[in-house]
Amino acid sequence: MTDDHMLHLSQPALCADPAFDPEWWHPVEVGGSVQWSYTFEAKRARSVCQVCPVKQECLDYALQYFDLAGIWGGLDRKERHSIQVANDMNPTSWVNSYESGVYRVPHNWENNG
Repeated sequence: MTDDHMLHLSQPALCADPAFDPEWWHPVEVGGSVQWSYTFEAKRARSVCQVCPVKQECLDYALQYFDLAGIWGGLDRKERHSIQVANDMNPTSWVNSYESGVYRVPHNWENNG
């Protein structure tokens, strides 16, 4: 995968639909609590992810990084971290590797290349 910090999907992700609020995928983390990712909005995001045709591509992208904020491929940052540890992955920093320091890609962009 060429890493230019843009998700290049085989087809548009469901979260790119303007009918969905992109903030659903980026609930505010409060004090390291996992409860933030189970707010009403986050649960809506997770339900969209569950039926998305590119869910696995999205998750694979997110698993490359240890600090990518929000819900990607239906999982929050802590859930993805558990997968990274279990699979002895060596994720990199999304923030440090991105020149402008922007730390998230809004989900309402059509990131299909």
